Amino acid sequence: MSQSGFLNDFSTLGILLQEWLGGYRKLAGLDRAVELAYAENQFFTPSMQRYAISAITSQFLSYDKLSGWMNDYPLPSDDAFSGKCVGIVMAGNIPLVGFHDFLTVMASGACAVIKLSSKDRILLPAIFSLLCEIDGRWKSRAEFILSKDADYDYLNLLSGADAVIATGGDEAKAAIAVKLGEKPLLARGSRFSYAVIDNENIGRLDGLANDVFLYFGMGCRSISYFLIKRGTEISGLIDELKNGESLVSRNPAYMNSYKRIRAIYGMEGREFADGGFFIMAEESETKMPMGLIGYRYYDSGQELADFAAEKLDAIQKKYRIFGMAQSPLITDYADNIDTMNFLIESL
Repeated sequence: MSQSGFLNDFSTLGILLQEWLGGYRKLAGLDRAVELAYAENQFFTPSMQRYAISAITSQFLSYDKLSGWMNDYPLPSDDAFSGKCVGIVMAGNIPLVGFHDFLTVMASGACAVIKLSSKDRILLPAIFSLLCEIDGRWKSRAEFILSKDADYDYLNLLSGADAVIATGGDEAKAAIAVKLGEKPLLARGSRFSYAVIDNENIGRLDGLANDVFLYFGMGCRSISYFLIKRGTEISGLIDELKNGESLVSRNPAYMNSYKRIRAIYGMEGREFADGGFFIMAEESETKMPMGLIGYRYYDSGQELADFAAEKLDAIQKKYRIFGMAQSPLITDYADNIDTMNFLIESL
């Protein structure tokens, strides 16, 4: 498939998805996929699935954005990576979280063997089917491992790939690295994102609730921790977070987690602010369970720098401006590792 073919077909896919989102086009297969994905994973609400698809179409799948992105790289000739295969191990914490890896491999010209998470095994194959309807030649470019069972070793399937991109927990990351040996591997583990709050931005919090509660806070780009300048009045921060209630409060699993955390803090006599569907508490650790937002106070810019240095390998993003955490640009690579450069150097 030529680079012009990639640009035309993926931008056409973006148009189809935008028309579906706007109600101007019926895509029965995608409608069924959304229903089935929600039935299998109650955190994949239809509205959040649609938000994920909307973010992908708006930030990734326009002709101008795709061509501008590809022009930044010394991509080889159209057939240079034909016959090359990239294994992709996808996470499943939020809908279509692995789409950017899939897009990058398709743009590179290589084929993909994709191990889908059992939590998100429906949407990407459904969208890929739409791509194949645009041009059937894409069918030979991607293979999906769909099984939810543990009676197979998908790492053996990936061992035949020329390079592997893997996202998951830290234990899975380590296991993949051992299995693949010297094979080129881009492995991502667990990360978190945080926001800095001070008197300069405390009055500009619009969109913060989405950054925290979209996807129930399970995205690595979701804000789960705050560094707050000592002396900053945070009542406005808590009020803004309460605007996220409609995103999560109707989900029983989320609310059970929140109630459990609240009960533990109450029994232990710890101080916390109760937002009605989240609690906010001073915490030294940065890995937060669902329903808990952690924070600490800081006094100086040096403390901010020390925090960033201490947590360097665990931080995904730092935010001071809010509202777009879950709409990353096509050039916003996970873990700040350029996936396209990895492929160019590895294949």
